Amino acid sequence: MRTLAHILKSLAAASPKLAVCGVMMVALSVFSLRAQNHGASVKVLFPFDNASVNENYLDNASALSEIANLLDGETNASVVVTTYSSPEGNWYYNKDLSERRAASMKAWLENKYPAVSGRIVLNTGIEAWDDLAAKVREDARLSDASRNAILEIISGDEDPDVKERKLSAQAQYKSLYAKYFRSLRFASISLRIANSAESDRLHTNSEISETGKTPAVVRKTAAENGLPVVFYAVSEDFIRPSYMGNDAAMKEIIRLMKSGKVRSMVLEGTASPEGNAKANERLAQSRAENLKNYIVGMFPEMEKNITVVNKGVVEGSEEEYASLRCARIARMDVEEEIDNVQVDTVKVDTTVKVDTTATVDTAATVVVDTVKVVKPVETPEEPQRIRKPLFALTTNLLYEAGGAIATGFHTVPLTVGYEIPIGRHFSIQSNYTVTTPWHAWNSNAECAELMHWDLGARWYPGGSFKKPFTPKAGRRVLDGWYASLSAGMGYYDFEHNGKGYQGEEALASVGLGYSLCLDDHWSLNFGLGVGPMYTRYRYYEGRSNNEHLMYRYGGTFTYFGLTDAKVTLTYLFYYNKKQNRK
Repeated sequence: MRTLAHILKSLAAASPKLAVCGVMMVALSVFSLRAQNHGASVKVLFPFDNASVNENYLDNASALSEIANLLDGETNASVVVTTYSSPEGNWYYNKDLSERRAASMKAWLENKYPAVSGRIVLNTGIEAWDDLAAKVREDARLSDASRNAILEIISGDEDPDVKERKLSAQAQYKSLYAKYFRSLRFASISLRIANSAESDRLHTNSEISETGKTPAVVRKTAAENGLPVVFYAVSEDFIRPSYMGNDAAMKEIIRLMKSGKVRSMVLEGTASPEGNAKANERLAQSRAENLKNYIVGMFPEMEKNITVVNKGVVEGSEEEYASLRCARIARMDVEEEIDNVQVDTVKVDTTVKVDTTATVDTAATVVVDTVKVVKPVETPEEPQRIRKPLFALTTNLLYEAGGAIATGFHTVPLTVGYEIPIGRHFSIQSNYTVTTPWHAWNSNAECAELMHWDLGARWYPGGSFKKPFTPKAGRRVLDGWYASLSAGMGYYDFEHNGKGYQGEEALASVGLGYSLCLDDHWSLNFGLGVGPMYTRYRYYEGRSNNEHLMYRYGGTFTYFGLTDAKVTLTYLFYYNKKQNRK
């Protein structure tokens, strides 16, 4: 086969114009391939439960050789390494495994290509659920019913470990594991333009600024301007472009940054209420930091101009949970060009045109069409009302039923108590039990009197103020398992057939219980406690038709065993707390 030089020589001999066209076509082809290579990525696979880069594993030798082509001539691009693990096993272990794979891939790249040192950006993808879903959709051997059932599990908002357990219960799990899981343990290496805004300014022929304008910095807020929001899946703190419209949000962020006018911004991270409260606080922080890293990776000059705010767990209904797991641009200071107007008295409404074909790695064209200056309308913000638990009233159904049965339903003991939540996990509680002095209708030989008071504390390991009520999850506080400690004292007088005991008692109790949520206010509490009891008693007998009592003897008695048993009906009261939005 003839070489390219021979072809061009022949074309030149035939016609100089054809030769020129041939050279241009070759140059355009090379440029096109170069541009395509910029958007490409290389996929390196890892063995099961292994974080080392193995050049001899499966097709890694070919993949690793492609990295040289990917990096060829790129001196101003960041090298993005995104690592994943397959979904089986514990999510937290897989997160650690993905982080170790990212570090291992970074070390390999820096050793093989020292020039990329300092330009590597690590993203931890944790478990590759999206890749598994794509493979399931393309699997022609699955029936429609099986495919839909598996995709429903994969796309669910449940905890990843719960999804993995449900997936492993499917009849097709072994087949899926054998066919696809090996390809889900990988690192993806791609390029990202280090400073797209600077690149645009160097290569554009148009000027954004207009003569006669005065540059000024205008503060824009999310509420007024609908600034971008990036959403996250359950328990994840990395951006999935295909999740809940994130691709459009990221393009909008790039559009804003490429205007070259963003001076500073504030990023807020939030989490939904379900799950562990401390883990959710950490997720909210890491989501905001993840969005910052995404922006700084493309626009390093913003490193010191981005502030991260952890908004923590946000209350909402169960239907809103997906929208609460996010990171947003809450505020942004933008340089605008304004016609001789004081900066602090104007609000700028900017209309822009965006090249909708732009991608994350391709420059978007931003042109300012019009600049309108209006006076801001000062409107006071409505204070946000947060519903907080105040206290609970309780009554012990077991005591009341037992007292009624023991006296033949002639009297019912009255038990009244309260419980006050302290923080997220603790409460103090007190109970008062009394029976009205009662004598049988036809005789003074029967009597039942009791007065008892106790004070205690409880610890609810799963309690949280920020957990909204759902029938499945329970209410905010005073719900679920608890441990208790209490002490009390009282007076009693029990007489039967003209003989009885009077005395004083004191007891203590250490117990366990469970509070079953019935709805937003009502719950049913079951508890048992053991401990010591001490009583000083007096035995007496009745005389003269039991109208007079005669003391016979007395003493003390000490007991250790069951000292508390309850089936308590509880009603929780709330109050509305005003809190100004920030």
